[in-house]
Amino acid sequence: MNGPSTATRIQDASQLDCLDISRLKDLSAKRSGAFTDMLQEYITRTGELLHTLQDSETRRNYEALHQAAGTLKGSSALIGAPRVQHLAEEIEAASDNRDETSVRTGLVELKPAVDRTLALLRDFLHG
Repeated sequence: MNGPSTATRIQDASQLDCLDISRLKDLSAKRSGAFTDMLQEYITRTGELLHTLQDSETRRNYEALHQAAGTLKGSSALIGAPRVQHLAEEIEAASDNRDETSVRTGLVELKPAVDRTLALLRDFLHG
């Protein structure tokens, strides 16, 4: 493979928006109550997944890292959170390769991206 390194791809995630607001508005118009419930579940579950990722990294449990990152990647794609989706995808790949440095780099980048995304989602829900 001659593509960019995992660390480079993780840095590229900083260029992605935290939320695709047009996607949120489109989904919100189509699903109203169910959509609000889905966003609330994302907010709750994302905090849990972040904790699982951090704990799994500390324990070097690459299987748990892969599973939690994959779940976060999919749920972030569903709601339109491309930055978190991208970082979760990179952590998932790094865990597959047992690349401790890239996993750690991804988690360092993921925490503020998750915080910002969740703040924006809360604003969207209450605004």
